[in-house]
Amino acid sequence: LEQVQLPIPDVIPEPEREAITKLYYKMDLQGKGYCNTLDIAGGDHSDRRVQLANTIDEATVKEILGDRIIPLQEFLELMCEDGWRGSPDSTRSILEDGRHIVKLCRESVDWEGWVYR
Repeated sequence: LEQVQLPIPDVIPEPEREAITKLYYKMDLQGKGYCNTLDIAGGDHSDRRVQLANTIDEATVKEILGDRIIPLQEFLELMCEDGWRGSPDSTRSILEDGRHIVKLCRESVDWEGWVYR
């Protein structure tokens, strides 16, 4: 397992994590405590002002992420710069070359590490 283990990505700086977290809660249009695909798309796109203010529509968000709730932890992982982790608890990261890596834990052999997905 040590032969396939990758370096642990650094966690984004606290100010960046705070900014992404604030954005997440700002996107939570109805104060639900989470974001769904409509929130991520910026709201009701039948409103022309919303269409002009946003670069992605709900259908595109659904195609990419699925029609589901996007938790803050996943939003941090998606929004942080490639090559970084969104938080200390992140178990996924996208490298600068676009490859995805994940943190695996194998308790049976007392091992945890980062590997390609």
